[in-house]
Amino acid sequence: MSSSTEPSAAARPDLDVLLPGLAGNPSAPPEVLIRLTAASIDRSGLARRRDLPPEAAAVLATDPDAAVRSDLAAHPHLPPAVQLALVGDADPGVRGRLAEGAEYFTTVGVHGRLVPDPLAREVYELLTCDPEPKVRRALAFNRRLPEDLRVGMLDDPDARTAAIAASEWPSTPVGRIQELLSRVTGHFGF
Repeated sequence: MSSSTEPSAAARPDLDVLLPGLAGNPSAPPEVLIRLTAASIDRSGLARRRDLPPEAAAVLATDPDAAVRSDLAAHPHLPPAVQLALVGDADPGVRGRLAEGAEYFTTVGVHGRLVPDPLAREVYELLTCDPEPKVRRALAFNRRLPEDLRVGMLDDPDARTAAIAASEWPSTPVGRIQELLSRVTGHFGF
C-alpha cells in the first residue's frame, strides 16, 4: 500500500475539461490567461475574451488555427501591434474579420450596442490595398474608416467595394458625389 500524497489517476481533474473552464472564468487573472495560450485546448474562447491581456493577444495572433486568429481579429480592443500582425495574415478571412470593425452586443448585464475601438491608421491604410476584394469590401462596411481613406475607396477597382464605400458613408460628401456623377453622366453639378 502506497502512502503517497499524490491523488490517484481517477481522482485527478480531467485537464481537457478543467483548462477550457479556466479559460472561460471571468475571474481568471491575466497571467493565467497568458499561460493558457500555450495549452492544448480550443483557444477560440480565449481569443473572444474582451478582457484578453495584450500579451495573450500577441501570442494568439500567431496561432496555427485560422479560426482562433479570426476570432481574435474580431476583438474590439486589440493593441496596434496585434492589429499589424493580423493585417499581414495569410488567410483573407482573418484580414476580413479585422477589417469589419463590427459592432457587437453585450450579453452580460445591461444589453447594449458597443462600438469597437478604431484600428490603427496604418492598419486601415494596409487594408485598403489588400489584394482580396472581399477584405476591402469588409473594410468599406467599417463605419470607423477614416474619411480620406473612404474617399480613396470610391475609386476601388472592384465596383462592389466602391459601392459599399459610398453607401456606408456616415456623412455623404456632396461635392465628391457630384464629381463621380459627372464622370458617368458628362454633366457637371446637379
